[in-house]
This record gives sequence, structure tokens and C-alpha cells, in this order.
Amino acid sequence: MGRFFASPSSPPEIQRDDQGPQGLVIGARVMKQKEAKTLIVQEWERWLQTQSIERDHASGRDTLKFYFELQDNKSTLLDFQSRGRDKWHIINSWLLREQPCVLD
Repeated sequence: MGRFFASPSSPPEIQRDDQGPQGLVIGARVMKQKEAKTLIVQEWERWLQTQSIERDHASGRDTLKFYFELQDNKSTLLDFQSRGRDKWHIINSWLLREQPCVLD
């Protein structure tokens, strides 16, 4: 059973803190970048396998396609603190650092 939180935007009743895909919390809080990075890199590894792309041959175009698919699917993986920075740039830099070599 989830924990319960009241939020300023919710009515006085209690708002449930449900677990979403990959164990993410939905509706109660926004993930910190460190949490999101770990989960996004794991999802990237899974995504690469579905695309028949070798990890060391992925390109910047591939990372962009991955990001757009997360957006299109309204993935909770994108619910992290960006501190005003563009989330695509943050994620792209994570994926580039995790790759032995990402080609453009």
C-alpha cells in the first residue's frame, strides 16, 4: 500500500502516492536528477536492444529518437528536476557519457 500525502493542488482529501513504471512515484514528487539518470540509462540500454543498435555505435540521432519516444509515451522518466535546463540536453549528456563512443 502506498504512502499518503496532501498536496496544495489537491482537495483536502488525502492523495495516494502510487508507484508507476520502473518504481517511480507518480503525483507526489519530482525525481532528483541522480535518480532519473540511473533509470534513464537503464531504459536506454533496453531501448537500444529493441532497436538492434549496438551500444558503441549509437549516434546523437539515436539519443534524440529515444528522447522523443519517452515524450510521446508521456514517460514518468522525464519527471525530474531540470533546474531550468532543457531536459533533452541533460539526457543527451548522460547518454553520451555512458557510451564508450556516441557518433553524430
